[in-house]
Amino acid sequence: MSARLEPLRKMQHMQDLPEGAALARYTRNLWGISVKLVPKQVISVLTTSTKVLQNNPRRFQALIVNRGTGQVDLDWNPALVLGDGINLQSLGTLDLIAFEDGELVGYDLYAISAAAGNSLAVYEVMQV
Repeated sequence: MSARLEPLRKMQHMQDLPEGAALARYTRNLWGISVKLVPKQVISVLTTSTKVLQNNPRRFQALIVNRGTGQVDLDWNPALVLGDGINLQSLGTLDLIAFEDGELVGYDLYAISAAAGNSLAVYEVMQV
């Protein structure tokens, strides 16, 4: 019985979108849910391991931009040391998206900087 009701629920779920909301329809068809952009965070990166993203299984995408002038390394390991991670140069970006990166998008992420004064702009897209 519930298998027969699923197409009806999906149709009702799509009806609450405004006319012309093609992108919202696309993401709902792709992921089966609605998503939203979380307000940007600015994270000051220390010369010791600094948490950038908190574990969140509702996150579908994270875009991280190095706004500082120095190198920042990123990794999922909290014991991160400089030179051992994903190197992000000044104005470099790391884009994690569930479609390509799987569950890595939802895990804790850490950063470390060679010098004080670097910051990361962090944008997240998550389930509504």
